[in-house]
Amino acid sequence: MGFDDSTLKTIQAVSGLSFSLFSSLHIGGHLLTNFSYHLGEIAVFANRTIFHNPYFEIGVIGGSLATHVTSSYLRGYMRKPAKVHGKMLETKLKELNIHRTSGYLLSLFMIGHIGATRIVPLLVLDDPSVIDLSYASYAMLQWKSLFFPYYIALLFTGIYHSCYGIISALHTFKIKPVQPKIGFWLYFAVGAAIAAVSTVAALGGAFENIEFTDIRAFEKVYHII
Repeated sequence: MGFDDSTLKTIQAVSGLSFSLFSSLHIGGHLLTNFSYHLGEIAVFANRTIFHNPYFEIGVIGGSLATHVTSSYLRGYMRKPAKVHGKMLETKLKELNIHRTSGYLLSLFMIGHIGATRIVPLLVLDDPSVIDLSYASYAMLQWKSLFFPYYIALLFTGIYHSCYGIISALHTFKIKPVQPKIGFWLYFAVGAAIAAVSTVAALGGAFENIEFTDIRAFEKVYHII
């Protein structure tokens, strides 16, 4: 028996909200580097006390991510092209399309991100806890043309998709803490892009000098990747 769109929408909303428990804090920790690199590190390590529990990481984070991606792709496959008339509806569709496109891009980005930050370090390092923010900073400084645009794209899509998605998922359950006006999300997209560029600049050492935790370990991982 197949799932109809209504059922898939509910599954998508529940799994998205579950994953947002992780993504909001994870992205938030990176955004803190705009104020202090050390503050960002503190947030990342504090989050690990919860998220690196194997049951939580595999069951809640991994399970909700896989479910969300699957239900989203199924809805996209079943969806018929929307026909809209009027400037307000066209704007609303643009906002939704940014959300959908960012989600599809994230599903691709996450494969590499999870592999580089969790799977490979767990396989090749004696102490994978050395993988911190300076691990990303090291890659950005070694391969600027690749990792600067990659992390900007990853952060932008993560910020926009998470924020839009949380509000949308809550609306699915008739919970409306806020009701953004049409056009709000286009302005938000600009703000998310600025935040992404600023955060990547902070991670790249634009605002303060960065001390790398373990360059040998970083090189060992990147050699595999």
